[in-house]
Amino acid sequence: MRIINLNKSYGDKNIFENFNLECEKGKITAIMGRSGIGKTTLLKIIAGLIDYDGKIECDGNISYVFGEASLIPSLTVKQNLSYAVSHVIKDKVEREKAIIDILEQVELKGEINSYPQNLSTGMAQRVALARGFLYPSKLLIMDEPFRGLDTALKSKLERYFLKLLSKDNKTVILITHDLNEALLLADRIIVFDNRPVDITFDEVIDISQDERALSSKEISSLADRLLKILQS
Repeated sequence: MRIINLNKSYGDKNIFENFNLECEKGKITAIMGRSGIGKTTLLKIIAGLIDYDGKIECDGNISYVFGEASLIPSLTVKQNLSYAVSHVIKDKVEREKAIIDILEQVELKGEINSYPQNLSTGMAQRVALARGFLYPSKLLIMDEPFRGLDTALKSKLERYFLKLLSKDNKTVILITHDLNEALLLADRIIVFDNRPVDITFDEVIDISQDERALSSKEISSLADRLLKILQS
């Protein structure tokens, strides 16, 4: 995925000016930075939700996961997932098989006929994750998908995310304010600052996710450097 000479303003606020970014195929790029800097604006641009000047190159469809599950209350889990992909997985039998398979992967097959109001927060967000991976896309954009969850639940959802990603190697752009989340999940961490936006930190992590530990020397050193930038 490539962003070329991106320009975006809101009135007299110049958010992006000739901004360029390339995200490696099949990798997780985490974007950090203070609130209001332009992270969510960038995802909306990539998703085609707001206008901009410049060029976005993306090989294939885009799916997304937000901090809120955003499920339709009047539809069951199965119906929510079917609604999201019915225009791209048109065969009903194939679609139902894909839905059952993805729910099995997030251990929610037993909730297939449940309504959103009967799901816990963690379950609802697992459905949102399943929806993001069920949709046949090359790029998955995630805007603080584990926001507001307690540590144990967040860790559990992160494991489901990595499990799904191991079977469907999407390119991922992840926005997060959680330093540990970025350190444990991302293949690359970048930090936005200034106005218009500059990339003030950009580093690749060459350690597989299943071998990472926050206490390791390399990850601890990276965390210290990131904290100095994020707190400056």
